[in-house]
Amino acid sequence: MVNFSPGCTVAIAEKDKDTVIYTQPYVFRPTANPSSLRVSLYEIDTDGSKGVADGNLITFSEASNTSVDNEDAIKVNNFQENFAVLRDGNKISIERRNLLFVKDTIFYSMWNMKRKNYELEIAATDLNIPFGTSAFLEDSYRHQKH
Repeated sequence: MVNFSPGCTVAIAEKDKDTVIYTQPYVFRPTANPSSLRVSLYEIDTDGSKGVADGNLITFSEASNTSVDNEDAIKVNNFQENFAVLRDGNKISIERRNLLFVKDTIFYSMWNMKRKNYELEIAATDLNIPFGTSAFLEDSYRHQKH
């Protein structure tokens, strides 16, 4: 979880710095491409054009856990539409969690929606879905499964 408050500072001690000289320096540590689920919320304008209103990302790894912790990014509210992963009462924009399992559930929350058309784009990358598992989207407002 990332929490900000005015006047904060970040201190990096000399002992925490890396002394290895890399042939190809990088800003962030390299990682393998994790399996992920990215969901984007698009608002559809009256002329049929669409634009991204919000979105979220879940990455799946054996090294991650299912509790909300410092590996997850808490959702910062937009002034207009909002769309977040909902876990343990927390609204999350980026979640790192353990691998999917049979009967796993991902909860989402939407708020500040307008009376207009929207579209969800669901993009899965290298998901390891257990055999015999099927996925569906359940609309708890309209009581429909898609």
